[in-house]
Amino acid sequence: MDPTCSFTDPLFEKSPYSNEAFLKLSDALPDLLVHVHRADSLELVFVSRNLPDLLGYAVAELTGDASGLGSLLAEPVSFSPFQPDEENRVYTLKLRHKNGQTRAFKTQVSVFERDLAACPVLLLGVSRDISGEIELAEALQQSQRLHEENRMALRTNEALLNESEQLLHYGGWLWNVPENRHSWTEGMWELLDYPPEERIESVSADKYLEHLHPDDRPAQETGARQIAETGRGDQSDTDYRLVTHSGRVIWVISRFRVLEWTAEGKPALIVGSTADITHLKNAQQEMEVKVTELNRSNQDLEQFAYIASHDLQEPLRKISSFGNRLFQKYHSVLDEDGRMYLERMSNAARRMQHLIDDLLEFSRIGRKQDSFQPTNLGFVARRLLSDLEVRRQEKEALIEIEELPVIEAIPSQIHQLFLNLFNNALKFSRPGIPSRVSVSSHPLNPVEKRNRGLASWKNYVKICVTDNGIGFEQEHAEKIFAIFQRLHGRSEYEGSGIGLAICRKIVENHKGIISAEGRPGEGAAFTIILPEKQGEG
Repeated sequence: MDPTCSFTDPLFEKSPYSNEAFLKLSDALPDLLVHVHRADSLELVFVSRNLPDLLGYAVAELTGDASGLGSLLAEPVSFSPFQPDEENRVYTLKLRHKNGQTRAFKTQVSVFERDLAACPVLLLGVSRDISGEIELAEALQQSQRLHEENRMALRTNEALLNESEQLLHYGGWLWNVPENRHSWTEGMWELLDYPPEERIESVSADKYLEHLHPDDRPAQETGARQIAETGRGDQSDTDYRLVTHSGRVIWVISRFRVLEWTAEGKPALIVGSTADITHLKNAQQEMEVKVTELNRSNQDLEQFAYIASHDLQEPLRKISSFGNRLFQKYHSVLDEDGRMYLERMSNAARRMQHLIDDLLEFSRIGRKQDSFQPTNLGFVARRLLSDLEVRRQEKEALIEIEELPVIEAIPSQIHQLFLNLFNNALKFSRPGIPSRVSVSSHPLNPVEKRNRGLASWKNYVKICVTDNGIGFEQEHAEKIFAIFQRLHGRSEYEGSGIGLAICRKIVENHKGIISAEGRPGEGAAFTIILPEKQGEG
């Protein structure tokens, strides 16, 4: 440790990351080991509860011991002190499992807490087991060496090749370029889901092109022509999608090598392999989603932990309490101005309480552990009509709800989404004109998916909530979803300016999109796009 930095024993239990929310966050990442250790030693002060699953140890065996993290190291590692302006490092660590095995982990270490001299006191580590990836990479490299060292042995060693293809989920192929014919190994037929009775000795090279995913076909066909002409291809080593014989969509990567050339210097015989990397793609996407959710939750914690804490609510309760006592005890002796001041103070306290409640609701979305389940959107929306009966009568409002689908969602959040949209429509109705709100939906078509940059293989529903209220200028279509943003003064319309921000956060928590269109004096239309299933793609 840098001798110029004086160590201060941190009160880790006072950190917002040591509470139940932080434990839930670490529990939500079963493939990641989250740990916190002191910067001047390797003593662990926190380890996520999945430690027994990943390394076999109980949490109590490692925390509080000065050797902590060091006792896990299978190989020595030099941990130099963090500099005052340094925030992150990445290590590849070999950690010892309790059963004696060694596992490789990719570990990102970040400064978790600094002392008054800006010196690191606690370090946060997030470790991912990459042993399987290393083993797979080594196996793929070995397979490639076999291809290079045994060019023509491909045809005479089919038994060995079939075993490796089954293990590594890849297939080999031989391309006779002048005849435009392919010979596929058993692994290639398996990769494309062909039954044994449909496998033949050779096929037209165009048959492989027929399996290209429509979105990837133009680039891959151009690459194939380039390979046939020059023996080189810009599309080599790039991942793309295939549609198998059974209709499955898989992610693959292909490698090739020219074995023979014609007298004119063009490729005559090309050998190649195509590997199924769908599991790697899915793992990558899941990791990106988890990291994004973790970052968003951390930002929420930082933004709202202090605003909605006891330090803010306790003074507010005292203001309200003493204000009520003053009004009850001295109401008769106060003049009109005094009563007016007390009333304003009470109103301000109530508005502040509503604001705090809305902030808490906003911060809870995405951090609640509610599970996704089949949810009837129409049932949720119609159930709100009775809750809004008084307001509907005041606005002479008619809310029409068409048939809505069943999707995977969190029911309580969908309830909040429709409630906020309905309240927004009723609040911003035009004076003297009965309010009209309509809700409709339809499946998202391929053109709409492409225009919005959504995955073409996933199913989405488009929900439209329209009203005939005061509307808004289209230039404000994004501003209305920002927290605390208001287009009108509080004296004109009540509210905290958080309702539509909550709507956007709910939709994003469901991996969806929300947008708005408005015309002044004519009304507004809110469009929500949600996936039918949360686990697709």
